[in-house]
Amino acid sequence: MLTNFERWRIYTQDLCSPQNYIDWTWRFIVSAALQRRVWLGIGSLKCFATSYNVLVGNPGIGKGVVLRKADQLLSHWKVQDSLIIPPDRKKALSPQQLQEPLIKTAPNASTYEALCSLLAKATSFVCYKEINGSGFAEEKIYSHASLCFCLQELGSLFRKHTNDLITFLREMYDCNEKDFTYITIGRGEDRIRRGCLSFIAGADPDFMQELFNDKLIEGGFLSRTFFIYSKRNRKSVFTPPDPTQEQIECEHTLLEHVRKLTTLYGRVAIDKETLDYLQNWWSDYNDNVLPNKPSKLNYFGARMNLHVMKVALANHFGESLEMTIPLWEFKRAIEILSEEENNMCQALMIEQHTQVSKCVKRVLECLLKGPKNFVDLYCDTVGIASKEELTEALQFLQDKGSISALGVESKTTGKVTMQYQLKGQQNDSSRTGS
Repeated sequence: MLTNFERWRIYTQDLCSPQNYIDWTWRFIVSAALQRRVWLGIGSLKCFATSYNVLVGNPGIGKGVVLRKADQLLSHWKVQDSLIIPPDRKKALSPQQLQEPLIKTAPNASTYEALCSLLAKATSFVCYKEINGSGFAEEKIYSHASLCFCLQELGSLFRKHTNDLITFLREMYDCNEKDFTYITIGRGEDRIRRGCLSFIAGADPDFMQELFNDKLIEGGFLSRTFFIYSKRNRKSVFTPPDPTQEQIECEHTLLEHVRKLTTLYGRVAIDKETLDYLQNWWSDYNDNVLPNKPSKLNYFGARMNLHVMKVALANHFGESLEMTIPLWEFKRAIEILSEEENNMCQALMIEQHTQVSKCVKRVLECLLKGPKNFVDLYCDTVGIASKEELTEALQFLQDKGSISALGVESKTTGKVTMQYQLKGQQNDSSRTGS
């Protein structure tokens, strides 16, 4: 018996996309389908499955093709296909209302203003029963404004109003009870009640570098986003073949599961054993933070407890409709995040790699004039790279065989100084020790 995760892999097996792109896209689909209706409740904490995902890689690596698959699954069902809207209620809806998406999605190219407007209009209602103080089941209504979208290029979202956008994304990710208000010139006020947003987007390294250079990505966004990085696609695909019968059947099953996810509402429970395990794991995680982690990844690590819960929610509801998550699902979430963390490092260190590349170029230019020691090279690269980046650049050039290092003794002090020179370049020892 296949799992839905296995069906998703079969459904996407002809895509060139890297495997981690494909796997994280499935988790996003599940999270987006749950909207703001399902949460993991621990004490006063409510952790919703909302997720921000950025697929980072060079153009042509396969970001767009897998994003289109996600968009197809999420936008397939219409209100008329709902499993929980009573038939008499459906009859009262207009043909236009019946054709509205069951899972509300934003256009593939969106802006901050458009998202605010769409979310303000995206309010949905869930009817449920709650036992009151007298022991009777009381009917209640829960409202939420949930939206998801798949962007081919993250840059289309960061074109303007970036500071406002970051604040907006932070609020929608946290799913706060407080209303979010956006004042417009033409429409007046857009008010979002119980807002919830999930997205997945593509980004190439050049755009990521622009964000870092312009300081558009800050800690609040870094701490909430899965940056999924890959250097290359998993295979070359000239053009995808027609789907096989097995793939068609997998697509049908996946679509049905997504539709069933739209019927869920309420708090997801975990038992005391699971809670105790997670508390012990979280204490160990904070006590054993690796000192050599990139500083940008520290923001993400500060919310690792929430990331584990969100991944566990996505994995669990990718296969089940049960409102209890077992311990092994959390253990698997921890393993998945641990494995992916190295790739996230690559995505978040693009800025550092770029600075080292600039430093490499500058060092070669300087050494064309003759051998130099570290201090001389540091003075020549001030404003381009830090000491650590200069050290990395020099090591890279030595490993590549472009330069060599030679210890030269000063004639006056006897102190040995490391001198760097281009391979084949004659060392002028008379310049050393000055």
